[in-house]
Parts: sequence; structure tokens; C-alpha cells
Amino acid sequence: MRETLGMWRLLVLVCVAVCGAIAVTASGQGTRPAASGAFGTVDVQRVTNEFMAMKVAQSELQARQTKANARIQRRVNMPFLTEDEHKQLDEIEAKDAAGRSAAETAKAKELTDKGMKLSGEIAALAQKPDKDLTDADRQRIKDAEAARARVEQQIASIRDEEDAKLREFGMANQERLTKEFRAAVKRVGEKRGLTIVFDVQVAVYAGADITDDVIKDLNAKK
Repeated sequence: MRETLGMWRLLVLVCVAVCGAIAVTASGQGTRPAASGAFGTVDVQRVTNEFMAMKVAQSELQARQTKANARIQRRVNMPFLTEDEHKQLDEIEAKDAAGRSAAETAKAKELTDKGMKLSGEIAALAQKPDKDLTDADRQRIKDAEAARARVEQQIASIRDEEDAKLREFGMANQERLTKEFRAAVKRVGEKRGLTIVFDVQVAVYAGADITDDVIKDLNAKK
């Protein structure tokens, strides 16, 4: 089964917040340095790896991805629960396990057990020779095939819904992290008297390396 949205695509949405800032002027007024201005460099990849807010965003992104995949996989594994029953499980599983009430935990187990039992019963019927099937068995198999078809259509819709949510989360973090990164480079650059700061991938050496100071600024409690 295809994942709701490849994790690498989601991480790109967040990481581009930093990686896209190849040259950031300390003054924030374009990218052409003053004639007597000083240059600097920042290791964007290192900042990406050590920027705590980036790690938090990536962790949250992964948790959301896992929940989205689980929501879809449950419907694949238990296609014979009603959509109302799946929605009940969606609401319960959207909460952290520690935040669920005893009643919610019990309900989730009840519905999960029911779903697995129904799947097992249909699988057992499908294994029986046709001559051993009753008319009721054949009707149940037919109904199960129709249920699977409905679930496949629902899964396509749910996948699109989850993709949109995850993409929205990624873009929101992209904007926030971009602003934080550029602001940190600007603060550090101004303190160091720099006019323009390049990513080391663009200019291997262009004066002062301010990577450590930028990371320290980004991770400082403000």
C-alpha cells in the first residue's frame, strides 16, 4: 500500500525552510553587498541537523504520518466494520493513548476485536470449497466483496484528506522556520559586521563562518 505521503516529501517541505536561504543579507535589504562590506558563510546542512525547532517539527510530522497511515491500514485490515465504527476509532486514536478515557480504550478494543473477527470469518468462508457453502455463506461473501469495494473508494478519499493535512502542516512549518532562520542569520551577521552570508555549498569560503553562532541563536530560549 502506498504511504499517504512519502516522508521524504514532507521533510523537504520543512527542510526547505532552511535550505532555501542560500544567501541572506545581514541588513535584510537584498543580496548585493556594499563595496566595503564583509562576507560570511553558514553551514546550512549543519544548522538543519542541529536546529532544535526543526527536529521538533520533523518529529511531529512523523507522528502525524504514522497516525495517517494507521488510519488507512486499519480500513484495509478491517474492511467489514461500518464507516461509523471506523469514525469512532478515528476519534479515539487521534488522541494520545495517555489521554484516552477507560471507556474510550474499552470501545477501541471492542471495535478492533469485532473488525478482526469479521475479517477472520470472511477469510475462513473464502477457503471453503464451493460445494460446502450454504446460500447464506455465498450471500455473505458477496456482501463482503461489496464492502471491500466501498472501503477502497473511501481509502482513496481519506488518503487525499490526510495528504492535504500533512502538506498544510509542512508548509506552515516551512514559513515559520524560514523566518526564524533568516532572523538568526541577520542578528548574528549584524553583530559580526557582515553584509552578506552565503551557504557553504555556494561559497566554500567567503569570510567568517558564523554557523556555531547561528545555531546557538536559534536554540537559545527567547
